[in-house]
Amino acid sequence: MSAENWRMCPNCKNKIKENKKRLIAQAQELKNDPDQYNALIDEATDPPELEETLGEYYYTGSKDNEVKFNYSCQCERCGFKFEYEKKIVMFEKGK
Repeated sequence: MSAENWRMCPNCKNKIKENKKRLIAQAQELKNDPDQYNALIDEATDPPELEETLGEYYYTGSKDNEVKFNYSCQCERCGFKFEYEKKIVMFEKGK
């Protein structure tokens, strides 16, 4: 199935942020070695290479007095998945 939309994955974004924090913490420990310190700081401050790897899928429809809304997404890079589904009864029986 082909995605209806592509976005940047929130899980991948968080991993990049955490990696930057880790690199900066490592660099702080290496202040006495300017070459390694500068290399880690450069790596931590490089712009992230985020691509739109989060495929989004939507479905809406109605059948037999029920409306259904479905949203799901999955990242091709890290495997993050999310799904939400809501069903609504249009008319209560007996009314």
